[in-house]
Amino acid sequence: KAASYGLDWKDIDGVMEKLQEEILEYKKADTKTSKQEELGDIFFTLVNFARWIDIDSEIALQESTSKFITRFKRIENYCTRTETKFNELSFEEKENLWEKSKSTKI
Repeated sequence: KAASYGLDWKDIDGVMEKLQEEILEYKKADTKTSKQEELGDIFFTLVNFARWIDIDSEIALQESTSKFITRFKRIENYCTRTETKFNELSFEEKENLWEKSKSTKI
């Protein structure tokens, strides 16, 4: 609604600049409350970015979450089949499994 009243960036570059500004503000935040506020501003700006590129931000987040869950389940299944304890793996081994989980090669 605000955009329909002209309260909007003039182009997508303005949105990108705002996102960079909000990330810098988050980095400077020194309390949990201020970090939460700045993170909210980042989310809000990302939603506006999605609007600018005609992407439904809720659908994009749902799809990304679903993709994460699918990959994580592949890793869980692999660990069960191979009797591997995921929490005992090194970071590099976990990263390797994560990369493999992006395909069906796990």
